[in-house]
Amino acid sequence: MGYHNLIKVSVSTTGTDPITMGAAVSGYLTAALGGVVDQELVYYALEDTGTPGHECGWGIYSSSGTTLTRNVESSTNGGAALILSGTATCTISITAAAVSTINSLEFISICGSQ
Repeated sequence: MGYHNLIKVSVSTTGTDPITMGAAVSGYLTAALGGVVDQELVYYALEDTGTPGHECGWGIYSSSGTTLTRNVESSTNGGAALILSGTATCTISITAAAVSTINSLEFISICGSQ
């Protein structure tokens, strides 16, 4: 798992399937140009402008077909995956749950397991 900056792409996927990552939004990078490698676990945020909604979670990136699986941590759809309309964007970004996990691991590393 790595952390990446400036990755934001268009998403034309519909429904709740894994997303196909499209072109970079103006001023941003694609996953590949941002350094994401095949089968890497990344955290993401989706924003659908067609049927307004937001979703964040983690997924596994596949460079073959540039797809990303969706494991939802939270959403404006009652915590379930958004039913995407085909007009969404995906940002590779860390989530609150990931930060909490990292902080817990750092505490264990510094203080030792009890």
